[in-house]
Amino acid sequence: MQTHPIIPQTLSQTIGEHSSPQVRIAYFIMVHQRPETFKALFEKIYTRDQFYLIHIDRKASSETTEAIQDYIVQYPKSTFWKV
Repeated sequence: MQTHPIIPQTLSQTIGEHSSPQVRIAYFIMVHQRPETFKALFEKIYTRDQFYLIHIDRKASSETTEAIQDYIVQYPKSTFWKV
């Protein structure tokens, strides 16, 4: 039986050849209101090894926007975007 060069013969071959020491995750979080709820969630999921893009809805109040911006600056690899 002939095998295709892209398709591995076994799953272990795939895992062994393509495994990396660490998986990285990028989070995209949309926030509209309730900055305290966002902060509680973010504290639970945050690690320095991952990346975070926080989208603040343009209809969010200025208080919500400011609260999230002031909070997120203390966390490396996180940024906000308001459109």
